[in-house]
Amino acid sequence: MSTSRYIIVWTSAVLLLLVGAGIFNLAVDPFDVFGMRRIDGFNATKPDRKSVV
Repeated sequence: MSTSRYIIVWTSAVLLLLVGAGIFNLAVDPFDVFGMRRIDGFNATKPDRKSVV
């Protein structure tokens, strides 16, 4: 694998992981920041903001 191909693959993998983590955080919305829909068994139970900070 050439150096330029390695950098492209590595950068793409890192960006994919970051975007995936962002989408997961948006879906779970642990602190109810985004006001996403709550689904029982997935993201319905959220910690109290005061107890975490």
